[in-house]
Amino acid sequence: MCINYLRLISFKNRRALEIIVRIFKKQLLLQLNGNLDSYYKEGWSKDEWLRFFSETIKKDFKSVMLTWNKDTRKQLDMDLQEEIERFKEAQVKHQKSLNGSEKTLSHPALMFNQEKQVVSEVSNLKWNFE
Repeated sequence: MCINYLRLISFKNRRALEIIVRIFKKQLLLQLNGNLDSYYKEGWSKDEWLRFFSETIKKDFKSVMLTWNKDTRKQLDMDLQEEIERFKEAQVKHQKSLNGSEKTLSHPALMFNQEKQVVSEVSNLKWNFE
């Protein structure tokens, strides 16, 4: 199922492809075909994504350009799980605001102090449903 989403999201979508490259690292993606021309042109096919996840990502690589092993796989897994949890929390909060049970959302706003350093403050946004 994840593979179908990746294929659909990345089809002729350069921005999505660049994000995927940042997640999995270019050198790891290069291990599948040796170049990313077809990847950037139209995105990978379902078979290419299946090969990437079933073969490439399970191998260990250690070179100057790429270190990929059980530790890096574990770190990626933890980072993705953390991001999924944040997304789910935001989704629940958003749904509550849409059904009217929560009409105030907290949104971090960046402000500058006198030394021109960024300071994060929280501002409340009131949603008008009328």
